[in-house]
Amino acid sequence: MRAVRCVAVWLVVGLLLAAAPTWSAEGDIAFEMIKLKHLSAGEVAPVLGGGFQFIGRQADRVAEPGSAGGSLGSFLPEGVKLITAGSQRSHYLLVAGTNESVAELRGFLALLDHQAPMIPMTVSVYPAPPSEDSGWRKLEATTEGGTGLTVRVAYSDKEAAVLSFPSEAKPTRISLELANLAQEFVPFPVYKGFPQVLMSVVPRVNADGTVTASLAFAPFTAAERGGMERVVERARSASAYTLNVAIGKEFVCYLTWAEGGAITAVMQFDKPVEQAD
Repeated sequence: MRAVRCVAVWLVVGLLLAAAPTWSAEGDIAFEMIKLKHLSAGEVAPVLGGGFQFIGRQADRVAEPGSAGGSLGSFLPEGVKLITAGSQRSHYLLVAGTNESVAELRGFLALLDHQAPMIPMTVSVYPAPPSEDSGWRKLEATTEGGTGLTVRVAYSDKEAAVLSFPSEAKPTRISLELANLAQEFVPFPVYKGFPQVLMSVVPRVNADGTVTASLAFAPFTAAERGGMERVVERARSASAYTLNVAIGKEFVCYLTWAEGGAITAVMQFDKPVEQAD
């Protein structure tokens, strides 16, 4: 009986070792703890998307990446092999990685783990292209994944002309406040002959008085009314346009539709508003 028990134990150990990740070849991989001051593990997990996984009870598993906020998993250092926690309410993260990658992760989490300033943003959507846009620096036009929507992003130069629009093109103004490094969705108004557009925006406030913005767009046509989740997922995962813009400086997105028509979104980030900690 004792021999049978010994064989069983060694079989279990062997299976566990066979299933374990092979990190030992990298030499300097180790477990470390990172303490969160304000956020809980459950709040951090969706932000890190697929880079975070709860190991343990099924009740503590997180939703699919991006289901709450935008996934910033691409920001994770390459040397980080595992991020987990005992529960969603925990303020401690268990991390496995190289010393350098864990130190870099600590710095990244420090950007998230505080009462972040809110970034006021204004969006003015015109149902027409501008009459004049000389001097505006344009990023390369890109078609959004065969959806028929083409987007071109531009920002003003020192000598850029003031944008003007046809008198009949009355703007719809949208005002909102964004959290630093968090993804938000902004639905543009519906215009005849043009699909509704869902914009994804992730802002990052920089110390030099600029904001680095990641923008993505997804059209929402009548044929897709039954698949709203797919539209949100498309906006979440579409190729992003990234630009660095000064606070208070306008930037523009020109959107054209394959079946005709165009809209223009004139946007601006204002000075961040500090929140009470």
